[in-house]
Amino acid sequence: MMKRKINRNKILFRIIFIMLLAPIIQQNLHIIKVRKLKGAIQNIEKTDFKWKKWFSETYQENTEKYVNQNFGFRNWLVRLNNQIEFTFFNKVNANSVIYGKDKYLFELNYIKAYYGTDFIGKDKIDSKINKIKFLQDTLHSLGKELITVFAPGKGNYYPEYIPDKFRTKKEITNLEYYIEKARVTGLNFIDFSTWFIKNKSKTKYPLYTRTGIHWSYYGMTLVIDSLLKYIENRIGKDIPDMFWNDIELTRHPRFTDNDIEKGLNLIFRISSDKLAYPVIQFNEKGKFKPNTLVVADSYYWGIFNASVSKKVFNNGKFWFYNKQVYPDSFKKKTRVNNLNLINEIKDKDLIILMVTDANLPHFCWGFVNNLYNVYN
Repeated sequence: MMKRKINRNKILFRIIFIMLLAPIIQQNLHIIKVRKLKGAIQNIEKTDFKWKKWFSETYQENTEKYVNQNFGFRNWLVRLNNQIEFTFFNKVNANSVIYGKDKYLFELNYIKAYYGTDFIGKDKIDSKINKIKFLQDTLHSLGKELITVFAPGKGNYYPEYIPDKFRTKKEITNLEYYIEKARVTGLNFIDFSTWFIKNKSKTKYPLYTRTGIHWSYYGMTLVIDSLLKYIENRIGKDIPDMFWNDIELTRHPRFTDNDIEKGLNLIFRISSDKLAYPVIQFNEKGKFKPNTLVVADSYYWGIFNASVSKKVFNNGKFWFYNKQVYPDSFKKKTRVNNLNLINEIKDKDLIILMVTDANLPHFCWGFVNNLYNVYN
């Protein structure tokens, strides 16, 4: 009996020893491939040993942070912890992500945009719209067109799924006043937010998904179709058309249709509605491709990745938040503030400003002011 107890203790000791040793082995040898965590994660670099750092204790502090972020199987344990808290406590471990009703995910800024708690005031919006109108007229006199695109927001589209604790009295919103002022001023603009809401119960497939923050891929294809027709009408030239002959249906989200969910770093996937993915094509033959500059937030990424910048525009440029330049930054990091604004505008036929309602407090990220100062 005593011998059996000793054997059990030995086995238990070996199991514990292996469990303690396994993360160290994995950290150094990476024997098992572990999926990387998604989201805005700031990687901590391993610090070099120096006596000065040792005596100031910065070496110990940085090393501790590095080990805590890089020990073996950490990503598995993070996903396990996130899954337990999500499944049993409806808790999400992601910055500014809100778990709404019926498994709809939101980001806090979109809820603020819906209720108007981020309203910046009429005077600021008046000033911005007046500057855009000035630029629109100035560029038109130079043979160029400026178009403003108001993208929808998930809070505005799905307010019924916002959690009760985040509900508040609805005030005037940035979007509402921007649209009102744009219409009165005579801006060339498209209001996709209102269009999405009007067609919410009419479209065959979801325009927003449960687990994404951007318009669905299907909704984006409808946006591209409308946008190209509007551009064609504004510039008065026949540009490439988008079309599709086939739609793929699935309950497994693609592209950005579950971009919030990816940032939750769960083990199991959240259930999804049936989603549609048109197999889009472009008719380029004999068409005019305008030289285009797009200054936009992340809502333009889907359009950019759908090859609109290549198939429709003449190698169109995308200034992401008026900071990084794409596609240039894919090869070498290129920043807008290192470019000559006049030279960049000189050869453009078309300039598009695109923004979702959650980013309206910071629209157009300095671009309008910079160009206004040039032409004024």
